[in-house]
Amino acid sequence: MVQFSDQPEKLEAARGHFEDALQSDPNYAPALAVLSWIEGQIYRNLDANPSHLRRAEQFAQRALAIDLRLAETHLALGTVSVDKYDYAGAGVPHCYRFGS
Repeated sequence: MVQFSDQPEKLEAARGHFEDALQSDPNYAPALAVLSWIEGQIYRNLDANPSHLRRAEQFAQRALAIDLRLAETHLALGTVSVDKYDYAGAGVPHCYRFGS
């Protein structure tokens, strides 16, 4: 999906598919992590409305609460930090903060 980070129609289509997945299983952490990434890409590349960044963070935090060990969750959290231009917070600390 990285190749579609600046294509709103592709991001919207992907968002719809992952939201459908959450209808089937609201606790599906991989879908939450990807939705976080999508919201972050929309915020960073297409529409700087802060609501996208808030949603990205909420999705990432929900994914983390469901599955602490899922790599995509930590990637989502790091991406949210980057989207906030918090490059120092985007690194490894998520792994250390929550254990292994």
